[in-house]
Amino acid sequence: MTDSLLSECVEWTGATRNGYGVKRYEGKVEYVHRLSFTEFHGRKPNGVVRHKCNNRLCYRGSHLEDGTRADNSRDMVERGRSMRGERHSDAILDVPQVREIRDLYDARPISVNEIAKSYGISRQNVTSIGKRKSWTHV
Repeated sequence: MTDSLLSECVEWTGATRNGYGVKRYEGKVEYVHRLSFTEFHGRKPNGVVRHKCNNRLCYRGSHLEDGTRADNSRDMVERGRSMRGERHSDAILDVPQVREIRDLYDARPISVNEIAKSYGISRQNVTSIGKRKSWTHV
C-alpha cells in the first residue's frame, strides 16, 4: 500500500449519531471511531478520541488520537465547527449588527434601552455585547 493510500480518510457509510459513525458491538451501540482507536492503538482511549483529519466519519486508526475534552473543544473552535455567534441556532444578531451595537454602546448617542428595542434584544444583551462579554470572537 502506498503512503498516499495510508493517509486518506476511511469514511463510515453506515448509521450515524451526531455526525459520527455508529454500529452495534457486543450488544451496545458504539462509536466506530472509538472502536477503531482501540483496535489501532491496542488500548481503549483515556478520554475523547480526536480526529486529526477533522472528518467525523473517518475511522482510520492513524487519523485518531487520544485527548481531553478541552483539546476537543479547542479543535472545534480552531476548525470553525463551533456554533457560536450567528452560526448558533438561537442567534438573533449577525456580526455587522453586533459591531453596530458596540459602536452605539461606546458612543451612547441613544440609551441602552433604545438600542435594545431597535434590535429586539434585552438591555442585558446590549450591555454584555457593549462590554465585550459576549460575541467575544467579533
